[in-house]
Amino acid sequence: MKKIFIPIITIGFLITLIALISSWFIDYDISVKAIIYKIMFCLLGTLYIINGFSAEKKEHKIIYIICGLSIIVISFVSRTFLTNILSVIAILTPIIVRRITAKSI
Repeated sequence: MKKIFIPIITIGFLITLIALISSWFIDYDISVKAIIYKIMFCLLGTLYIINGFSAEKKEHKIIYIICGLSIIVISFVSRTFLTNILSVIAILTPIIVRRITAKSI
């Protein structure tokens, strides 16, 4: 599953990155920028979910899947201070878990 979806998500990230960089030079409508950001966060959440299914430890699977789902859900909820804090936590938690696991091995 990971071999199929990772290249697709990578291409999606590259297209999103090109769209974000082009928004510096082209004045997109606010709704277009919002769609670009939603796509970016959905791709990141999907990547975390896929990594969750391929993780070895059950705790890591749960953390990755919960963080991925929360990133996807928060991208469609209106932005408040609480959702901003939760999205930062959801983005950073799998990165921290991976670093701690890599150092302990």
